[in-house]
Amino acid sequence: MKTVCSFCAKFASIISWVLSCFDRVIFKGHLPISRVSQFESFVDYVSKVRRTDFVKIIGPQWSDRLVEHAKRFAEKSRRPYEYFQGDIDKDAWAKEQLNIAPVVQGLVGILCVMEACRTFKIAGGKDRPRFVSRKVRQRVLYYYFVDKDLGLIHVRLQTWAPFTCQVYANGHEYVARQLKKKGIAFTQVDNAFVALGDAAATQGCANRFAKLPWPKILERLARQVNPLLQEELKGLSHYWVIDQNQPGEFKVLRECRHRDGTTTKGWFAMCKGVGNLHHYQRHALSCNQRYLEALSAVDDPTPGYDELKKLTEPQRQKGRSNAGFNPARKEEARLFAAVLAGDHIARGFRNKDIRAALYDGNPRVLRRQSAAIGRLVKRLHVRGFVAEVPRTQRWRITDYGRRVLSDTLQTYRRYHAQAA
Repeated sequence: MKTVCSFCAKFASIISWVLSCFDRVIFKGHLPISRVSQFESFVDYVSKVRRTDFVKIIGPQWSDRLVEHAKRFAEKSRRPYEYFQGDIDKDAWAKEQLNIAPVVQGLVGILCVMEACRTFKIAGGKDRPRFVSRKVRQRVLYYYFVDKDLGLIHVRLQTWAPFTCQVYANGHEYVARQLKKKGIAFTQVDNAFVALGDAAATQGCANRFAKLPWPKILERLARQVNPLLQEELKGLSHYWVIDQNQPGEFKVLRECRHRDGTTTKGWFAMCKGVGNLHHYQRHALSCNQRYLEALSAVDDPTPGYDELKKLTEPQRQKGRSNAGFNPARKEEARLFAAVLAGDHIARGFRNKDIRAALYDGNPRVLRRQSAAIGRLVKRLHVRGFVAEVPRTQRWRITDYGRRVLSDTLQTYRRYHAQAA
């Protein structure tokens, strides 16, 4: 995977190695009873019990069964099971158990805590009681394991329907275990590598994290902690998602299945499904590289004469003249600052993002200024300071634009600070 950028080239003399690696990753597994309509069908046609009976009788019985399973699991493994009603640092508790009695592989311990989770409650209906989704405090089980490949992980299971399962893993832990297997020297302090014997081999290990057979791994862990999947919920399996970021803002080339059953291949919003982990890896790396490019953009705080001339003088495109910018004006400085904002590095900016930064929050004012902002962005575009993001209505500042606008903005701020 390519990780070299101008930042790395610029500071090559003081950079020992470069590593791109997943950090903490949270996966969530949703059973096909997670929506109200799905759960109603399950209770009515699979469990075949009255809805009120499920909530008052069946639900508490299943919750007790999950807790009893956890107690037996801990007892069989000769590891601790503890129940807490108040706040507790769960990860610290698990590490403490490892310090007391180290585990090479297997269960570390199980915590049962009270947390608010979404479940189903009974509400009045026109003809019969109906289910509604509500957050309710309930017992939640945290299983801590030392996995032979993933290191210290936890599996979180809520004990009331829809029995959502969460798995936490750490990319650094995975890489450390792979390095030990290969006999590659490294030094790890907390959650960071501070020394690597073979950076290229380490990067190869890190790249494999996204390509692990995650659905199989996660489902195996879920079935260890939820005995209901063997009987009462037999035949159901989880849909596993990555419970971080907002992937819908990114477009990927994939096959999309439509409601009428047809499929189309094209550029669609990235889904949270665990199968997109390699897309997460690619986009996250691209974002980090753009952040590094931004950090390396500013050298001399005074723009060169040619660049300043291009910024301030009119530019013609297709027979039309596009006015220049006055770097001494407050309004121009605010525009440059809005375009350079770090929030836009990952996905670029939209017209409304710049409007929100330059004008007050009055929706009527913001709508009126849409065309004006469009013209300002056009003026930046013809100078090569911003470029269109393909297949979107977004813009991204270019490396050239970042250097010129950053230098100009710093000069403006320094001048006004001295004048004050």
